[in-house]
Amino acid sequence: MIPYIPVSIPVDGSFVPVAFMLAYQFALNRNKNFYLVTLVTASMITSIAWIWLQLGLLTLSKGMNILHIYFIEVSLAILAYWFTKLFIALSKKNAY
Repeated sequence: MIPYIPVSIPVDGSFVPVAFMLAYQFALNRNKNFYLVTLVTASMITSIAWIWLQLGLLTLSKGMNILHIYFIEVSLAILAYWFTKLFIALSKKNAY
């Protein structure tokens, strides 16, 4: 009676955001370029997704492929980074 939950949902909801948070902290603390760290992190996550796809643990539908997953991950990480920078700038502006 328990509905089937695809493997990618728990991973996308937990592992991917944590991986990008760790990448952000790594780039911030070590003065590395966040964009390059993001590309490497997305490559590693996409590699894991490709392995799962080959093992049949991940199913892509409606024309989606691994390259789409990579671009989506990079885009969302960069968007989150920009929002973080915006909120930091706004908090400094309002700090007086």
